[in-house]
Amino acid sequence: MSFSTRVARADDFAFLDALYSDNMKGYVERVGTWDPDMFRGNFEPSAIELIEVQGDRAGFFKLVPERDSIYLAELQVGKKYQENGIGSSILEKLIDYAGKKENLITLKVIRGNPAEFLYLRYGFRTYKKTGLHLHLSLNPSRKL
Repeated sequence: MSFSTRVARADDFAFLDALYSDNMKGYVERVGTWDPDMFRGNFEPSAIELIEVQGDRAGFFKLVPERDSIYLAELQVGKKYQENGIGSSILEKLIDYAGKKENLITLKVIRGNPAEFLYLRYGFRTYKKTGLHLHLSLNPSRKL
C-alpha cells in the first residue's frame, strides 16, 4: 500500500491519542494499568511522523536518535490499515538507514503485543525483559 509521511501538527493530537489508545489499551491492561495520559504526557508533534494513505491519517511513528543508536519509540498503524505492509515498509527503511549509519536500532514492545512477531521477523532480538515490556535490538550493519 502506498503511503506518505509528514511531521505531525498540534491539530493531529486527537487522532494520534485515539489511535494510540485504540491500539495499545488492551495490551497494557493485560499486563498492567492503563494510563489515559500516557500518550498525552509525551506528545511532541515535531518528533512524530504521521503516516497518510491518500490523505487519510493512517498511523504514526516516532524515532529518537541517540549517540550510536536509534530508538523506535512508537510505530502505530490504525486497524483499518494494518496487514498492508505499512509497518514493514517503515521498518525496512529504518533498517536500511541505520545500517548505512552503523547505528543499532532499539525498541520496546509490550508483552503479548503481536507486533513482537513483526520485529522478530526482521531480526530483532530480546536483550532485556521487564514485567511489562520486551526490549529488542537490531544491529543492521551486521546484516549488510
